[in-house]
Amino acid sequence: MDRPQGTSSVHDLVQQAIEANKEHQHALKVYTKRLEAELETINKLIDAVDVAELDDEPDLDVGGSVVIPGCVRASAPIAAKELLSPGSPFRDDALRRSRYLSFVEVRTMKAKELEALAEAVRTENYRKYALDAQRLGRPTFPTITDSLELDKEGLDWDRIAEKMSSLSAATRTARECEIRWLGDQHPVFNHEPWSQDEITKVKSLIAECEDSPLDWVNITERLGTNRTPLDCMRNGTTRRTHHWTAESDDRLLQAIHVYGQDNWHLVARYVSEDVTPSQCSNRFQRTIDPSLKRVNWTPEEDARLRAAVVAYGSSWIEIAAVLPGRHNDQCRDRWTEQVNPVVNKNKWTDQEDRMLLDYTHKHEDASWKETAEHVGNGRTENMCRTRHATLQRGFKFVPATFVMDYQPPFGLASGPLPPPRRKGRKKLKQPDVVAPSTGASAANVPPSEAPKRKKERATRPRVESKVGQSILRFDSVPCRVTVPAASTPTNPQ
Repeated sequence: MDRPQGTSSVHDLVQQAIEANKEHQHALKVYTKRLEAELETINKLIDAVDVAELDDEPDLDVGGSVVIPGCVRASAPIAAKELLSPGSPFRDDALRRSRYLSFVEVRTMKAKELEALAEAVRTENYRKYALDAQRLGRPTFPTITDSLELDKEGLDWDRIAEKMSSLSAATRTARECEIRWLGDQHPVFNHEPWSQDEITKVKSLIAECEDSPLDWVNITERLGTNRTPLDCMRNGTTRRTHHWTAESDDRLLQAIHVYGQDNWHLVARYVSEDVTPSQCSNRFQRTIDPSLKRVNWTPEEDARLRAAVVAYGSSWIEIAAVLPGRHNDQCRDRWTEQVNPVVNKNKWTDQEDRMLLDYTHKHEDASWKETAEHVGNGRTENMCRTRHATLQRGFKFVPATFVMDYQPPFGLASGPLPPPRRKGRKKLKQPDVVAPSTGASAANVPPSEAPKRKKERATRPRVESKVGQSILRFDSVPCRVTVPAASTPTNPQ
């Protein structure tokens, strides 16, 4: 019996689909076997790797990420924007991940953003007061008062976040703005420097809770000075000072061997809980780096330093890169103190000393950089500091050729000073044999029995002009004094 034409065509299509399915299954099996063979080969290679060299490596399981110089960040097959697109099948998961990252990532608000936040809060409070006045039929208040920042009830934080984002380059969420304003930036909080009484009281409150968990909110309320809990924690707990020892230096070298010199946060976590990344970096680069040179600079290095300064300006990190074995601080100090042609290496003049002493007396809190700028004449910070320390050492006399008419700024009275004390003359030893007092003349005494007198030493007469005028430096202040010339005593006959 013949089959209808339509039925035969359907049967043929089914057979073709079955055959295609079998071929596809066979291709998948072949591909699977090939993948399994490749995986087996990889496992054998992994097992064949010699890990004996890693046995001596320290176990540095401190977490974090490692940055390799010159590496390129891995890119996903699908861009992040495509994952968040409306038609993406991964949109829901991508949104959850974005929300999670927004909650855990720390993005510090800069001063400009904080000003924008305060302005947004004032604008929102003004808008709220204007709506309330319009609803109650009252005229809006004519002046803006400080209460616009104090009121924190009924604020629309979504509107504040939108306003803040328009005033600053960063985009902040409403929750971020609310936490930052109510937890830190509200005017009710005290941001003045901590007094010693506050520090003593908060430490005593912490000591009372030694056997129980610390409730910083409760401690803040008991302190009663409108501080934030975070401020109490910062000023109430003292971080132990880290002192570098041979053991900590060894741990630093071990951590650098594993993590390199681009992951100081991981290095610090391994060395000690009391050390910071910057301390580890400075300790290695300035002290224990094996490649660091501690010898005098050579003329070739000075020439390279001059050329590098011409090329890179004051970028000392780039300058140190062309001077192997020299740290950027070494390059900066060498240029500032020695190589820079502007530096004045001549002896200090009285005028420069006067300017240095006057400025340090009038501006006790000034830095040495400001002092060097005031003195000028090519004097550096280190020169001013060293010269000031030299002038502070006691007093000394300066020859009259350097006398200048100068009034001491500290009110030292100038006047005559007593003559300098003369060193006592050494007493002569009495002779063992003394001539008897018989009334006879000394001429009658035989020469062999007469006591011998020590030959008188010729003395040089004093010159009035060399003693009359001098400068006395006392307490680093030059002042004119008149010293009377001491009279020359006569020798006893």
